[in-house]
Amino acid sequence: MTEQLLRVGTYNIRDGGAPDSQDFERQLALVAGLDILGIQEAKDWDRDRQRRLRHTASALGMEPLLTPSASHGCHLLLLIRTPRVQIIEHTPNIAPADFHHAASRTLIEADGHRITVLHTHLNPASPDMRLAETGWLTEYAEQGRRSLLIGDLNTVGPDDPEPPSWDAIPPHLHSRHRQVLPSGGHGGLDRRAIRALTAVGYADPAAHLGQPPTPTAGYWPGGEEWEHRSDFVLPSEALAPALTDWRVIDNPVARTSSDHLPGIATFDLRTLVP
Repeated sequence: MTEQLLRVGTYNIRDGGAPDSQDFERQLALVAGLDILGIQEAKDWDRDRQRRLRHTASALGMEPLLTPSASHGCHLLLLIRTPRVQIIEHTPNIAPADFHHAASRTLIEADGHRITVLHTHLNPASPDMRLAETGWLTEYAEQGRRSLLIGDLNTVGPDDPEPPSWDAIPPHLHSRHRQVLPSGGHGGLDRRAIRALTAVGYADPAAHLGQPPTPTAGYWPGGEEWEHRSDFVLPSEALAPALTDWRVIDNPVARTSSDHLPGIATFDLRTLVP
């Protein structure tokens, strides 16, 4: 691992990951070599003596921090490459009663810099509840604080385009994504959650680097067939100057392993004053 470069990933692995062991190994290989990795939908990885959790941590050479989800066993797993990245403290559930899934807070130190890492999986079904969940995350973007928000945020980017046609999404699922009008009908995309985060200083990596938004979801057959962004690594304003690269891993293995693609951000910590 290159000193002073911090590679941070997010990956919703879908229902606990590929059931076949060889397929699961290929899935893990997509995110090998990172310093910090947030996995969403580590489904039931607390069972069977945490066998899959322990296997994943061992295969990736990272320290696992499990945060139980409030909904159907879709836990969060934060993996840290120690000792290069030091874990100072970890809070597995910052607001247990207020998240559909969960949110964790971990203070880490890398190359002399302390960074607060927030890991979450925001509400998939309700834009109103997604917005409420962001209230637990915005405070960590205070001026001067170096923070990272990692996860499946279940929202498009703040200025991403509308779907070419809403006909690709079954009508009974429109309420997951669209503004609900007073009439009960639907308007355009509900962007309140992501805009609440960027308004306080979290940086959208693609926009920060001048890249077009790359979809991370919506390609899975039989689902909501509209390719769009859902997965993010958002640095706070104090950390954003160190962001040098953002990429989405999009290849046949990734597309057949999960209904989400992994996203990886790279930070050059040499640009920061200790």
